[in-house]
Amino acid sequence: MKKIVIPLLISSIVLISCEDQVNPKTDLKDITVLNCIIRGDTSVQTATLSHSYSVSGFDPYENKTDPCIKGADIKIYYNNSAYALKDTSITRVDTGRYNTPFNFYYSNNLAFINSGPISITAILPNRDILHASSFFIDPGDLYIEYKYTSPSGVQFYLPMNSQGDATYKFTWGFLHNVEYSENIYFSTEMIIYYYVLNNGQKVKYSKRVPLYYASTLGNKPIFPEIQKDINYVVYDTAAIRKSLDDISLNDPQKSNYIIEKAVLRILLLDENLAAYYSAQKTFLDEFSIRINQPDFTNITGGVGVFGVYTVKSQDLYFYDNYIQSLGYSTL
Repeated sequence: MKKIVIPLLISSIVLISCEDQVNPKTDLKDITVLNCIIRGDTSVQTATLSHSYSVSGFDPYENKTDPCIKGADIKIYYNNSAYALKDTSITRVDTGRYNTPFNFYYSNNLAFINSGPISITAILPNRDILHASSFFIDPGDLYIEYKYTSPSGVQFYLPMNSQGDATYKFTWGFLHNVEYSENIYFSTEMIIYYYVLNNGQKVKYSKRVPLYYASTLGNKPIFPEIQKDINYVVYDTAAIRKSLDDISLNDPQKSNYIIEKAVLRILLLDENLAAYYSAQKTFLDEFSIRINQPDFTNITGGVGVFGVYTVKSQDLYFYDNYIQSLGYSTL
């Protein structure tokens, strides 16, 4: 939450009645903040726990005391099991505001097996309880359909020849009925992975590919948004080609670049994380003017975000002769 002082508004109130006492700061309420984003691509899950605080003036950055809460009992519940999060800390990298270690909670043994409900409960040292729930989607429940596949259907190819398609379309769906699937939001990203030879050593890099370049917007790259009720994405062949060209932009030594593959990643977000992202994106929209940043919370007993996202990945391969025609090397 952000408190913003508007001098013109305060001045107008003073002019109306100089005798009235105006306090733009409301009474402080003791609010607990719990944040935890479940990542389906790792067994390590983290959470942070803190509380509200006040400052003498109006700048929240005046506070130099870390408002974290230690000693809480936090558990994640999934697949009929409870996973306790350990209270720990690490050296803080940015000490511009707080000089103390960064405190958080973590579990490193949460193994995702299948789609199902997932929840979190935090019992504070004062016995107050915070709770939130969601649903985990197993990426193995998702299939991807694509035109250019190997006979086995395992390998996907990007032909990229001049006689080929102007676009590449990827479609997905669920292998069976998945509970809460109607509340899932999707986004995609295509990434090209490559190596650059540097003093005989191969250094790995990545390049994100846009859907297309908008000529009406000064050739601006357009990337996928987070959306609900979609089951396909279309990438412009020209955007993939330009991304490949940009990898070695202004470098005549093309052969020092080794193209490995591209990867299509389908991101699945629960409605809580999607709503939080949407609220933040709306606030940061360059075409909007807002005084107060929107608040989103799905935490009972406090505020914060408990969200879930998983990733379905599919390797995409270029043909060697095409890569070599660009002057690049292949593995």
